[in-house]
Amino acid sequence: IARYADTARRFREKKFFNDEQATNAKLELASGWNYNIRLKPGEGIDVTADTLNSVLRWTLRGAGQHFIDAGKMYGIQPRFLAAISMHETGNGTSPKSQTGNLMGISNNAGAIDYSDKSAVLSYFSSRGLKHHEEKWTYASIYDQAYKLSNYEPYQGKNTLAEVQSVYAPTPKGWTVQNDSRNLNRFWTWKVTEWMSKIW
Repeated sequence: IARYADTARRFREKKFFNDEQATNAKLELASGWNYNIRLKPGEGIDVTADTLNSVLRWTLRGAGQHFIDAGKMYGIQPRFLAAISMHETGNGTSPKSQTGNLMGISNNAGAIDYSDKSAVLSYFSSRGLKHHEEKWTYASIYDQAYKLSNYEPYQGKNTLAEVQSVYAPTPKGWTVQNDSRNLNRFWTWKVTEWMSKIW
């Protein structure tokens, strides 16, 4: 992952001497994006809460165990969940993360507000999702892990690049409603870079 992250950075910054190098970089990135975001039955977790907490900052500080718990609960790699969170919130610095939206979840109306405890618990309860009173401030982590695991658009999407096609789509020739600056095209690269920091 670290090697792919470095290639992603150089590709984005156009630090290649010729077209052949750029082509080779694309091939390397394509293979790197085959990282499987799903936990296989019985598969162990390859990251600890302490390791996650060592890189999580600001509103994400101390959330490491929640990424692990949500990952175990819904069969998603905790390292991947944390990397999405760090990318989408600027590692806990974005305004939306201050409303409890630790995964940068948006809909057509904008970022979702997870700061209302009664609304969050009602939301989980109405959908039959597992939750605990003491974890409500981390609801967005469990919410997104659940969606990645269960929502139909994510079914069969197991790699970073495949997940991006739903999570941060980049339709050719136009931008999606919640991506007016056309930043979704960098999503897989940036998530890969964040993942490379979690070791």
